[in-house]
Amino acid sequence: MDRRTFLKAITLPALALSTTGCQAQGNILRLMALRGSLPLQLPKQFRQDGGAMIDLRQARQLQDIFQQLQQWKRQSIGEIKAPQGIVPFPAPLIGTPAEATVADLATLGDFWLTLAIRQQLLQPMDMEKIPAWQTLDPKLKTLLTRDNSGELALNSNGGRIWAIPYRLNSTVLLYRKDIFADRKLPIPTDWADLWRSDLKGRISLLDEPREVIGLTLKKLGKSYNTENLVTIPDLATTLAQLHHNAKFYSSTHYLEPLTLDQTWLAVASSTDALRVMRQNPKMAAVFPKSGSALNADLWVQPAQPEKTDLSETKLATIAAWCDYALNPDRAAQFSLLTQGISPSLDPNPTNGTPADLRTNPILMPGAEALNKSEFLRPQTEETIQQWRSVWETMRND
Repeated sequence: MDRRTFLKAITLPALALSTTGCQAQGNILRLMALRGSLPLQLPKQFRQDGGAMIDLRQARQLQDIFQQLQQWKRQSIGEIKAPQGIVPFPAPLIGTPAEATVADLATLGDFWLTLAIRQQLLQPMDMEKIPAWQTLDPKLKTLLTRDNSGELALNSNGGRIWAIPYRLNSTVLLYRKDIFADRKLPIPTDWADLWRSDLKGRISLLDEPREVIGLTLKKLGKSYNTENLVTIPDLATTLAQLHHNAKFYSSTHYLEPLTLDQTWLAVASSTDALRVMRQNPKMAAVFPKSGSALNADLWVQPAQPEKTDLSETKLATIAAWCDYALNPDRAAQFSLLTQGISPSLDPNPTNGTPADLRTNPILMPGAEALNKSEFLRPQTEETIQQWRSVWETMRND
């Protein structure tokens, strides 16, 4: 849901600070993470396995973290003064307030990466000391390699790596399995089910053009990242048919109508779907077999004040933590605890895969469906305007 509420928050983040005590500053790794995206056991395990003490702060939404990155940037260039603590050095809890101390790593969604780079809120990351980076899906590596304007770039063309992923989410179909069973309706399996006549007026769509136009392109055998929509002759007609099948659009309030029987099928974020499925046994979800839109929770390094370089010890600790979080031996448990897909998770279940994960169609949709899925790449202003025009035409039909 965070990427669909992009830049709508106007208040500063509400953060929770862990009690790490008065440890020596060199032994502490400061993290600001999206709440629920990281197993709380992991920092303790990292410490027990010889890693640094973790000072973990959590934010409710990604836009809170983005705003904090902006705040740190303004402090670093002297545009605003950092809040003062009760002692003149930054010790957790008793020194400089948490929001004034720049985190070593922070969570950011891939959808925010372009803007964060353009505003110079981040510094590029050194992946040579993170072995797990080499084993990641090439699509992820491409997504995170950008030029200084935040646009996609290859290393050979001046690109640098700005983040490392630690959790993946997707867009799925969430439905009322009791209603489908009672009415003997075929279980949805793919985006094409949204065009079925027996579901007309019983569907909710996300209020987001990248998602709705994207899944329509997927239905037509095209890419979510199609730039020139004019080249797709059937797109306008197919979108009009989908619009007439939908009951309403919402990116925040589509669960209540599903619970109240007003809708039977919804396009949903995987995090929402997994949460509501735990709470309501009448709900079920499917990962579309033709592929879905993927998004990633990332570790990024906030920009440091000018002439301030992190020590080699700190850089080594950052690399060790990123690699630790991506260890394949922890991928299955990580996925279950965070209700997201670890980038290191083997998509093909084995005898050692926990049953709860092996039977979860959202966390383990299979290699074929994942290979057909795509991350939403940044668009040019021209492409954004074209998509917006197509979206407005559809909605006004």
